[in-house]
Amino acid sequence: MSASSAVASIMGQIASQLPVVLVLLLGLVFVLMNYSRLPTAALAAGAGLCILLLLVVARPVIFSVVGRAFSGEHIRLVFGLVGFLFNLIEAAALGALIYAVFADRPQATPGKPLI
Repeated sequence: MSASSAVASIMGQIASQLPVVLVLLLGLVFVLMNYSRLPTAALAAGAGLCILLLLVVARPVIFSVVGRAFSGEHIRLVFGLVGFLFNLIEAAALGALIYAVFADRPQATPGKPLI
């Protein structure tokens, strides 16, 4: 595979993720809009969204580089390890988003509803 076809393949993979990229960018806009009101939640959400956005770009690039660097019987092992590493990073990003849902929430007082 030539360098230009590798770049075209990577760009195609990133382009196929365009709906996800747009949602992540919209989420970052919401983070910026709410940072002054909910700083802890916005910081956690921003970190999670930025990591997920980075993964959209890094995953096809790294898999392309690994695919060109390794061959034979080791390629499946390396792809498996790299994929597992990306899944760990994605899990951390999702954990940050879950934390952001519950951060900066007011404490409930006994006998008084939060609404």
